[in-house]
Amino acid sequence: MKPEFSWDQLSRFIIKLRESIENQEKRGGDEKPEGPFVPIIRKWTEGAALFTRDELGGVLLDTDDAAEYRACVKALHLFAAGKHGQISRGAVENAFQTAILRSLNITNSDPEPDFSIRLEREIEELKRTLKRKPEVFIVRLEVHGLDLKTLPRRFGLMTFYLADENTVPTPEAKEEETSDPQRQKRLESNRILRERLRATIKGKTFAEIEVEAFDRDAAVSLTEKTLQGTIDVLNYFGEFFSDTEARVFLPGEAAPCRCITVISRKAEPGNNVFAFANKGPIGLFSFPSTDSSPKGVEAFERVSNLLASCNTSDLEDRILSALKLAGRACTDDRNDSAFLHSCISLETLLSNKDQGEIMLAFSLRAVHLLFSDATMRMDWFKKMKKYYGLRSRLAHAGTADISDSDVANIRLISRQAIFMMLVTEPFNRMTKGDDLERWFEQRLLAGPVLELDSAPDAQKPDPDKPTG
Repeated sequence: MKPEFSWDQLSRFIIKLRESIENQEKRGGDEKPEGPFVPIIRKWTEGAALFTRDELGGVLLDTDDAAEYRACVKALHLFAAGKHGQISRGAVENAFQTAILRSLNITNSDPEPDFSIRLEREIEELKRTLKRKPEVFIVRLEVHGLDLKTLPRRFGLMTFYLADENTVPTPEAKEEETSDPQRQKRLESNRILRERLRATIKGKTFAEIEVEAFDRDAAVSLTEKTLQGTIDVLNYFGEFFSDTEARVFLPGEAAPCRCITVISRKAEPGNNVFAFANKGPIGLFSFPSTDSSPKGVEAFERVSNLLASCNTSDLEDRILSALKLAGRACTDDRNDSAFLHSCISLETLLSNKDQGEIMLAFSLRAVHLLFSDATMRMDWFKKMKKYYGLRSRLAHAGTADISDSDVANIRLISRQAIFMMLVTEPFNRMTKGDDLERWFEQRLLAGPVLELDSAPDAQKPDPDKPTG
């Protein structure tokens, strides 16, 4: 639940904090001395908060004040960040702390003697600080799993490239002549650091993007969010242009590794069998080339344009959300999470949020979208009801008996449905969710039949012939 926010809330907190500090000063002479750090340490362990500025002094908040302070910061951050998250919590908290300390004037360095005037001035300054125009940052994050032969390449808002001699960013060199031995030593240390950074970055694959944000932390956070969504979409297209085991991932995620399993019979503990297996992604993602399937390239380019657009429709947002979930399902190694992501992807794509009978809508819409044969529809309608039941048990109970065949089939259905929405008439001309709703109403009321013949031959996920 979003915390309520008002600027008066911040003013009241600072007024209360001033009164609390004044009361502490009055009681100070009556308290038994415990040493300079004992009260601070005790309050800190009880949940207190401490912040300081060299020129403005510092404040130690007791448990109650600290809790109210954190609530103010949380509400202020949600207010300032809005839905785009262009400012980090750290930047908001830093601005709020500055407003508090300047209002309190602990060091008596402010020429304004009236507290109420200082408070009003600092609240107005805080408003200006948080409402200023965001800056443009260029952020580069490392990415793994891309085929270097297909780089550089732009997809959506991201440009993927290999860092070489011409593209390695390093700290700015501040060369200057000096006869001071200590300064010469520092300059040499900085030069060595720059060379080490260049050597570390060179040869790695990066994703680059321009983002608008108020501070660096927010810029990085926005980039990570955008990049993860882009990677999910790329992984949806992995089997279209790459090996089946290709996967794009971020550093620290499921990197390829060699695993060993030791097996023995309990009756023969010394008779061990050693089994080796490769885990994680073992193929590289390739961007489409001149010999790629035309329909696959058409879908890929359309998604790239959607990701780069700042004005997508409600139906296009549904398609993108479904794509990202399907991409995660393509890379999930666990059957339960792969199955759940595929089901939610299909549900996101097909289900109207106002629909009452979700299982019925999920099953009926899927079979009417993908199958033209009545017998095939009936067969798969039963399967889709079963799959939605498994999806519900996974979501609510955390466990269900998911077979490899179940995962393969629901992955296939989800990917095919998304592909049809991207490149098949009349779906690729639809711009609103209502357009899709009308098509389903017509189809369910025995409207015209749409033949399924548009998926790329080489990588066609054919629901009539499910794998597994």
